[in-house]
Amino acid sequence: VEPLGVGNITDIFNGTYDGNYNTISWTFNLENIPTSNSYRQYVSLFNILGTTAVVKNLKINASFTGSLPVGATIALVTYENRGTIQNVSLGNTGDRMEFSDRFNMYWYGVAQKNEGTITKVVNNYSVTMTHSTNITGISIGYAGITSVNNGTISQVANYGNIAVQTTRATVAGIVGNNN
Repeated sequence: VEPLGVGNITDIFNGTYDGNYNTISWTFNLENIPTSNSYRQYVSLFNILGTTAVVKNLKINASFTGSLPVGATIALVTYENRGTIQNVSLGNTGDRMEFSDRFNMYWYGVAQKNEGTITKVVNNYSVTMTHSTNITGISIGYAGITSVNNGTISQVANYGNIAVQTTRATVAGIVGNNN
């Protein structure tokens, strides 16, 4: 399966995606993220989940190849959630993702931003982000569920370990900024 949300955050999904407790597995070459748009470069299963969207009963196993572009964002379910995400599991216990020598990179388990509802979601991915040099201006963000929450989050868990090597990092197990 190829992720639908690659680089174009203008597409909004307003339907229901019921995974029927099946697993979606995908491998994505990060070098295929478009770099010619004015938005942050990103990859996710869906672009934006609209206010009537529901994604439920799903397990996602994702892996990545290639180099992560500067400023890239990975959000496994959606770049922005305005709808409902429920009963979703990310990865298996012990699954790891490692990124190195990338500048201004961001990894969010479910969504970069939540304006809707996220419930009964588990992130199992351990993420390691390292830099071989300590360069001023590097920015790294990680949140097991979402970076910014303006909605409702309940019954979620992050079992992944976080390892970030830089002087400028925002790291959160569940939510980076809860409003």
